Amino acid sequence: MVSHDLRNPLAVIQGVAQLAQRRLTKGITVDSGQLQTQLTTIVEATTKMKDFIHDLLSSGGLQPGQ
Repeated sequence: MVSHDLRNPLAVIQGVAQLAQRRLTKGITVDSGQLQTQLTTIVEATTKMKDFIHDLLSSGGLQPGQ
């Protein structure tokens, strides 16, 4: 379960970044609305990972860096 909860947001981040990279490589114009949506998706996925890791460390009585 832990593995899934960490990998899912990473897959989202990777997928969105790869899509943006492919568009740039092919010279496809991305409007600011699309870019904002993609960046929001990345921020939300990283926030989910951060929150999950925090909860995981808290439930184990650990602090970040331990």
